[in-house]
Amino acid sequence: MPIFQSADHLHGYHVTDYERIDWDLGDDADLADLNRAAHALGMRVIVDYVINHSSRYHRWFLEAWPDKAASKRYRDYYIWFPDGEYGYGRDIYYKKLSAKQGWADIPDVNLSNPFMLGYFLDVAKGWMDPNGDGNFDDGIDGLRLDHVTGPDHSVWRLMRKQLKAFRPDVALVAEAFTDTANIADYYHGEFDCSFTFPFYYAAMAVVRDHKNAKDTLGGLFGSLDQAFPTGSWHCPFSSNHDVPWHKTLYQDLGQKVGPMRSLAGLLLATPGTPGLLYGDEVGMVNHRGAFPWTQTGKDNELLQMWRALLQARAKSKALRAGTLSIGSSNKPWDIFVMRRQAGQEQVVAAVNLMGGNFERVRVGFAGAQLAQTGQAYRAVDLLSGVSRPVDEAKSAVVYDFGPNTVRWLRLEAVTSPETPVTVRIECNIQGSVGKLVGGAVPHVSGDHSALAQWNPNKVALRNDGQGGDGQANDTIWTVQFSVSPGTLLAYKFTIDKTGVNGWSGQEWGGDKANRQGYVGDLDSDGVVVFRSLFGAAGVEVIEP
Repeated sequence: MPIFQSADHLHGYHVTDYERIDWDLGDDADLADLNRAAHALGMRVIVDYVINHSSRYHRWFLEAWPDKAASKRYRDYYIWFPDGEYGYGRDIYYKKLSAKQGWADIPDVNLSNPFMLGYFLDVAKGWMDPNGDGNFDDGIDGLRLDHVTGPDHSVWRLMRKQLKAFRPDVALVAEAFTDTANIADYYHGEFDCSFTFPFYYAAMAVVRDHKNAKDTLGGLFGSLDQAFPTGSWHCPFSSNHDVPWHKTLYQDLGQKVGPMRSLAGLLLATPGTPGLLYGDEVGMVNHRGAFPWTQTGKDNELLQMWRALLQARAKSKALRAGTLSIGSSNKPWDIFVMRRQAGQEQVVAAVNLMGGNFERVRVGFAGAQLAQTGQAYRAVDLLSGVSRPVDEAKSAVVYDFGPNTVRWLRLEAVTSPETPVTVRIECNIQGSVGKLVGGAVPHVSGDHSALAQWNPNKVALRNDGQGGDGQANDTIWTVQFSVSPGTLLAYKFTIDKTGVNGWSGQEWGGDKANRQGYVGDLDSDGVVVFRSLFGAAGVEVIEP
């Protein structure tokens, strides 16, 4: 948001003085201190430079209105309609927004007036080098130009030429509130990047309105490739002060964390420099209001989510600057997959756009890297750090996706054996505990060596405090063993009439449902835990 003195105070877009910092934010020295501190952290500071229009309370406009002979000089500073009316006068969606239509507060500046353009260039240079010593350490690093679709293209070409001559690495970002083809016009010798409004609309269509993701987002990325010069840099964003209109992003998504997570997973995996409007990271509900500092505690789920995603993105060159292709899953409507590649690093970003659960979702990697005969690969989840083997025959890995789950999976060659992790399988036999008589013991059988390869071989569960749960004589029976991370376990529970050491071929009862799951996240005690209810498939324990 703008930082200069403004008639509308918190919003900041009705500027009354471009040479003074808003009183609530501090002064010139405070901004210089902020710039130096940001630079020390490797950050760049870009300010919102609103020069398409000013406030009607700016001293220039107070001199220009009402029309009088002495005001001619100042009237040339602004744009006027043929009838002498003023307003936010340039076309927005093919109509002019005049004072009579409620746009009296922000009259359009005439940037085709050489004096006005020269003034704004000088002011910008002053904020880049506040003390004029040629050292930019205490200055801003770039400008975000508001509503660039108003002035003529020649204005922006001249501005770029002069500012790049003053500071070659200055970043010039456009707010081009228009469609893809027209936004592309501002990349030809004018701006370094532009806010990508088409991404916002496409993302909301799939996350909020549940449109077909492959068609909507795939179509968006295809149109960007066609419309923009090769190497163009984009700025997709979560929301801005104009969209959604009169509400915050969190409000527009029903004040639910799930859809916010899906949107964040898409945004931060999309090529370009992502834009996050202040307050979106904490679930702000006061549109265009002051930042809610009281919502920044460790218990803010949204804030922790954004931090985790941003930290993971910072560690992946593929996510930050890699090429993009649309990936694949066996749930193409619900699970959208983007494949990012930078050199040998391949990351697949898979996002559940819906509120439902999806089991056994197959997410595909590009096959070229999997062609090396005899080389094993794994998928490493950049958010959890947990890995699992890749099925080389299918160039894919299988995951369950809970509501709005985000998975960023990096393909890695396995160069050394995985360190085994401890797995504990727990079975809650519920009301069946009283029926375990005559030496009957719950067993687990499965298709891993630790589980003895299905019946008739089985492993007995324990209820003596030694099985891992630390509790004796309760309804929780357990077995514990070590396996490699990412192992797929498939298992079922039975009750064996003959006890621990053998299989009589007779079950008193059993949960006939075969369960399966990958060895993934560690529990709080450093163990991977699989928890189940005996009889959950509707099969009751049979009396002997």
